[in-house]
Parts: sequence; structure tokens; C-alpha cells
Amino acid sequence: MNSNRFDPRPIPTKNLCRPHRATRAVLAIGLLVFFTGVDRLAAQQPDLRAARDLLALPDREALEAVKKYNADEAEILTTQLLSLTRPANPDIDRVYTLVRHLETLRADAHAQNRLNTLLYVLALTLILFTAFLIYVIIDQRASLRALQKLLAGAPEKSPDNSSHSVYQGD
Repeated sequence: MNSNRFDPRPIPTKNLCRPHRATRAVLAIGLLVFFTGVDRLAAQQPDLRAARDLLALPDREALEAVKKYNADEAEILTTQLLSLTRPANPDIDRVYTLVRHLETLRADAHAQNRLNTLLYVLALTLILFTAFLIYVIIDQRASLRALQKLLAGAPEKSPDNSSHSVYQGD
């Protein structure tokens, strides 16, 4: 058969303008992904209300409010405070990094001092326990010697043992 020959079958015209089901499904999924991405972008805009409220508080009240936060909330609040102050001071990130590093060094030194103190307490406890153990061993040996003398039949001399006489019968 000749493949260049004209196909005599008529061309269907009623479904040319209607999208296929697969095309509609792909379009629906694409719109869903797009709107989900828009929602995520809207959700990524930071809510700086908590940071503004914290900055509006007096110093003592702000410190009391900060003590109530856990580590994750504190990290979020730190990010909010940095993004709030960044327009007024573009070097705030550098300053924050330096201050955080200095605070880390100070906390490490404090922790090292606590560990050294704990080491001294452990050493003192070990010395006291060793002294107690030596005392118990020495006292136990003295008690064992006294028991061995009793079992060997050597009665202990008492000062008034000779003045008493035991009745032995007639």
C-alpha cells in the first residue's frame, strides 16, 4: 500500500474544541500547585507582631516574657527581631553573629567552671570513700583477730576472774 495516499475517512470536528480529560486534570493539578505555592509565599511573610510587642514592653517585663519561651520560640523571636531591625541597621546580622559568638564563649567558660567544680567534688568523694573503706577493713581485721582468739580457746583475762570461785559440787 502506498502511504502517501489520501485517507478518505472524514475528520471528526465535534471534539476539536473540547479539551481532553487528561488535559483538564493536568490543568487542575497545575492550578492547585500554583495556589498552594501562593499560600506558602503568603505564609512565609513573617508575622512581626510578637517582636513589636516585645520591643514595646519595658525592660523588666520583656525579660520576664523572654523567660517563658522555649528554645524554638526563642529562635523564631530572634529571627523576627532581626528582620524588624534590619531596615534601620543593615549591619545587625554581623553584630548579632559577634554577640552570639561572645555569649557562646562566655557560656562555655561558665560550663567549664561548673565541670571543674564537679571534678573537685568527685575527687573529694572518692577520697572520703577510700578512707571509709580502709577504716572498715582495719576494723574488720581487728574483729576477726578477736574472734579467732575466742575460737582458739584462749579466754580473755579479766581482772576479777581470780577472786571468784566456781562451785564444782561435792
